[in-house]
Amino acid sequence: MKPNRVFLIQPYRQNDVWLFSDKNVGLQDEPMVGETNGVIDIMAGGAKDNDRLNIYFSEGFMPKSELITRLPPFEKFGGAWYSWRGIKFWLCENQKRYTLIPPRKLYVRVERAYTIYYGSFARDV
Repeated sequence: MKPNRVFLIQPYRQNDVWLFSDKNVGLQDEPMVGETNGVIDIMAGGAKDNDRLNIYFSEGFMPKSELITRLPPFEKFGGAWYSWRGIKFWLCENQKRYTLIPPRKLYVRVERAYTIYYGSFARDV
């Protein structure tokens, strides 16, 4: 059985936009785009500026996760459109720093962050 790789990023909210830094993949204060911010707000159960979250994501199932699915057509320019509970949103080409091809399914779990990591965390489980 192939291990399931789980990634962790820790976005923080500033001026109603979620941003994250990940020194392991060369990103600094990278903003989430468009409706992705609203999806994160809903998954977090509401949010305000200066909040910080743990967002775990994986191509394989994780307990307590939400399933988001990629919508056709596949984008040539690196990003992809996804859907969660009927909300359509864009994940930009930076997702290729974690998964080479935008996956058809992503399992996502959002929690409040109580410990801050400087860079992403990936673990095979």
